[in-house]
Amino acid sequence: MKQKPLTIAVVSGLVCVVLALAPVRSALYFTAVYVGLSVCALAALVCVKKPLRWFPSIALLGGLLGIFITWQDHALDKTHIKIPTQQQPAGTPTWIQWSSTAGGNDHYYAMTPSPTNWVAAEKQAESWGGTLATITSAREQTFVNDTILIGKFEHLPVWIGLVRRPLTEKLRRGLWELGLHVKVPPKMEFQWVTGEDFLFAYWSQGEPNNFGSGESYVAMNWGYSANPPRGIKGDWNDTPLNGFGGFGGNTGGPYFGLVELSQPAEPALTPSRWGLATLVVLTLAAARAYFFRFGREPQKTDPSQPV
Repeated sequence: MKQKPLTIAVVSGLVCVVLALAPVRSALYFTAVYVGLSVCALAALVCVKKPLRWFPSIALLGGLLGIFITWQDHALDKTHIKIPTQQQPAGTPTWIQWSSTAGGNDHYYAMTPSPTNWVAAEKQAESWGGTLATITSAREQTFVNDTILIGKFEHLPVWIGLVRRPLTEKLRRGLWELGLHVKVPPKMEFQWVTGEDFLFAYWSQGEPNNFGSGESYVAMNWGYSANPPRGIKGDWNDTPLNGFGGFGGNTGGPYFGLVELSQPAEPALTPSRWGLATLVVLTLAAARAYFFRFGREPQKTDPSQPV
C-alpha cells in the first residue's frame, strides 16, 4: 500500500469536496471540481489494496456522477438560454438584469429571437422558465424604455404579458349583442399572465379601445413604431393576436416578445450536488479511517533475532 500518494489523493479529494460545497452559481465550476475529485479517487484506487478499494471506487463513481449532473445543467442553460452575458452565440438573446441595487426586482429581461404573435411569444417565454414581461410600476417601465427599447427595438412594437380576461370579454360581448354598450374599466378587464394585481398601466391616449373587437392582447411601443413616431415611447395598446399588420415590417410590426425571468440565470447549488458532495465526504473519511486502522501492514521480524 502506497501511503504517501494515498494521503495526497485523500487530502486533495477533501479539498475538492470543500470546493463543491461552495455557493457558486456556475455549472462549469462544479464540473471542474468533480473532474478533480474523480482524478483523486482514481489515484486512491490505485494506491490501496483489497478490501479497501471499494471506498475510492464509490468516490470515483460519485465524482463521475457529479460531472454528469453539472454538465447536464450547463447544457440545459444553453438550451434554455438563461445565461445573462453580453457575448451570446448568434441568434440567442442578451439578458439584462434589473438589479435590486438599482431599485429593481433582480429579474432578467430579453427579447424573443424572432418576431411572432402573442401566444407563440408567451410559449417561448414559458420554455425558458419565465413569462412575457409584467410591467407593474413606473420604475419598471422606465427601466424597459431605457435598456430594452433601444437600438433595433426602439421603434418596434413589443408583446407584454397582459391579456383581456376571457370571462369579462364574453360578458361584454353578450351585453353588446343585447344592445347594452357597457364599458368595463381596464383594471377589471385585463390581467397579467402571472396573476399579479393589475395596479399600474401605461396606456396610449384613447387606449384600450378594443377597436373592431378581438383586441385581447397588449403590446407596448406600437405608436412609437410608426414613421414618424407618434405617442410616447413604451406606451401600451390593445391589439389582435397577430398585432396590426402582422409581421410585414409596417408601422404595426414586426412584433417581438419581451420575456421576464425571476429565477437565477445560472444553476444554483442544488440538493443533488449537496447530497453528492456529502456522500463523497463520508466515503473519503471512511477510506482514510480504514487506512489508518487496517491498512498498515505489520512489520516482519527475523525469527533468528532474540525478542
